[in-house]
Amino acid sequence: MVNDISEINKMALENPSGFVLASEKEYRKRIGEIAQLAAMRQGLKIILLAGPSASGKTTSSLILRECLCAAGMPTETVSLDDYYKTQEKMPRDEYGMLDFESVYSLETEEISETLRLLLERDEAEVPIFNFKEKRRSENMRKIKLPKNGAVIVEGLHALNPVITEGLPEDKILKLYVSVAANITYGGENLLSSRDIRLIRRISRDMLYRNSPPENSLSLWSSVIRGEDKYLCPYRSLADYELCSFHNYELCVFKSIMYEELSRLPVSVENRKTVDAVLYAMDKAVELSPNTVPEDSLMREFMRGGKYKI
Repeated sequence: MVNDISEINKMALENPSGFVLASEKEYRKRIGEIAQLAAMRQGLKIILLAGPSASGKTTSSLILRECLCAAGMPTETVSLDDYYKTQEKMPRDEYGMLDFESVYSLETEEISETLRLLLERDEAEVPIFNFKEKRRSENMRKIKLPKNGAVIVEGLHALNPVITEGLPEDKILKLYVSVAANITYGGENLLSSRDIRLIRRISRDMLYRNSPPENSLSLWSSVIRGEDKYLCPYRSLADYELCSFHNYELCVFKSIMYEELSRLPVSVENRKTVDAVLYAMDKAVELSPNTVPEDSLMREFMRGGKYKI
């Protein structure tokens, strides 16, 4: 995996579109290999896909679904985000703040019942959460699995034993997706995998949620605490790990957010990380978002794209 800025710049300058497409092809190859292994599993019904914030869980689940269908395993997807509790029922953390990262921010018993129905009857009704209104829609989504079909259940807590307790292991496959790469320069680590995910989250929040970088930065420490507490302890339970790093992404994010980050005040939260990101972007070639295909996972963090996130 090419993650040194010097090598990234060289490929981005020589053949920008070819560089981007090669990275896309490599990511889809990784997912396709997992899909082939899953399709060979007799009796597999549920694929649990977990990962930290901005790892690309949603798009990865949709690409995996396409690969599984192509391999002869028709597949549906379910997002655990649709099982969020309303704010009045949310747990609070040790600081008295609403704890959106806790597994108990979800209706865990309802999730378990949904999975039980899919295993036993091949069908279930799934809620639809309206994040703009911060409550559930009155409508439900019905899922009916065809013969040899499966369901991908994606979310931060998909590997948590609270969710998986009592489910038959022979009918389940567990997948962990994250950014498993640092960005380096001459052997020096410039950006950690968490820094890369923060860049993605800032871009997504700016473009899709009308939320400025300051908000993303102020929430990041809480997000990390939640991951360390509710996700990382269960990473080892995964059958497969999938790295969602795309070699070219820093170059594209430079064109999207460099100016916004440059204007942040010295007092902004997580200022050291902002400085590290700007330092890395200063060394990176800039690539236009137009070079990114519509079906790319990176479209989850920038405008447009094939998948509706």
